Amino acid sequence: MVQYLYDVFRIYKKPSLSSHQYAVLATHYMPLIGIDSFAIYMLFQSLETDGTYSFKKVMDSLNFTSMKHFNQGLEKLEAMNLVKTYQHETKGYGFELNPPLSSIDFFANETLKQFLSTQLGEVEIEKMDKKPSKSIPGYKNISKKFSDVYQSTTETLEAIITKTFKPNIVIENKDFNYTLFKLKVDESLLPEAVLDDPQFQERIERISFTYKLDEEEMRDVLLKTIHINNNMEYASIARNASMMFQKKYKVSGPGLETIKEDVFVVSGLDDETQKILNMVENLSISDALESISQVKPSAAEIKMFDELSLNTKLPISVINILILYVNKTKGELPGYNYFEKIAVNLAMAKVKTAYDALNHFKKKDFTKSKNTAKPQAPKKVAKLPSWYQEYSDSLAKTPQAAESIIKENKDELINIVKDMFE
Repeated sequence: MVQYLYDVFRIYKKPSLSSHQYAVLATHYMPLIGIDSFAIYMLFQSLETDGTYSFKKVMDSLNFTSMKHFNQGLEKLEAMNLVKTYQHETKGYGFELNPPLSSIDFFANETLKQFLSTQLGEVEIEKMDKKPSKSIPGYKNISKKFSDVYQSTTETLEAIITKTFKPNIVIENKDFNYTLFKLKVDESLLPEAVLDDPQFQERIERISFTYKLDEEEMRDVLLKTIHINNNMEYASIARNASMMFQKKYKVSGPGLETIKEDVFVVSGLDDETQKILNMVENLSISDALESISQVKPSAAEIKMFDELSLNTKLPISVINILILYVNKTKGELPGYNYFEKIAVNLAMAKVKTAYDALNHFKKKDFTKSKNTAKPQAPKKVAKLPSWYQEYSDSLAKTPQAAESIIKENKDELINIVKDMFE
């Protein structure tokens, strides 16, 4: 973590990126890492390798108001292995820039492919078609690992946005005990040499991290792969782990969120409203429809909502909220006239953003619930005991005396508390 504005750094990078690599950064990486990380990376790419720069230059160039913003963006770049951060005791920092991966390298990694598939859907995945970095002499690698910044989550909106990851990201699954996993696997099932293989261990830990499975569940996944698929391919292990995940968590696939609060991408610390907004703002109508049915929507369905957006002048994000809300309340998607009626009401209520739409529907549900709620009997209020005033007066002056009063009347106090919750 960089602490001081006037600390200095140097840039170490490979040859300039190609136009294709810039396109991959913009279309694959930016939705995942956010505009803050994207801007830092692009600024670093513009700097010369023979120069020394201060972090004030970065802050001024990107209009960041605090070093917290820079560090947050840098951590995501480190987690995606786009940047490696080094620190020297006297010479400051060194940032090694790595180019983005190609689509072929990305899809060769079953974990990354699964995250992308969860967020884009199988149909979109079908359409989409390292070098190990050397240590810098004298510098210590202090880069964040992937698992320090991101975590797998079961709380998704079925389809989110294009988020891509690097195959050589570093994942440390602290919740998975590989030694315990080995003990649960019968030696007749897999020879010890396979279980002790570093690459096999790394893949098992990565798959367990992605699908949030424990040692026994991963053992069962392995059994199924060998007995049913009759192979030990990592793709088959991941596929069976995905099926175990769906059965365990009752969602279609794992999503991804940052561990720390983040303004630009979905975070584990976001409240429910912010998570929904982060998602629907980047969903197409086709994505929203697919998220509720798990199948590719028909051309007629997509056309209906395109026309609704065009006729009502409501943005796509508001239409997405409308689709999700109606499906949740009715359990199905009615015809055009039904949606048009609600859309007109949204327009009359001056709803212009997804946030406005979400608040509108929340208010509507609250009003409906309030009007239909049954009147409740007045809550019983316990009468304060005679000694309570003495306790209250002595609390500020002599805490010891107050404590003595509580001890003497403990049973009565317990009964009062019980009455409050009946």
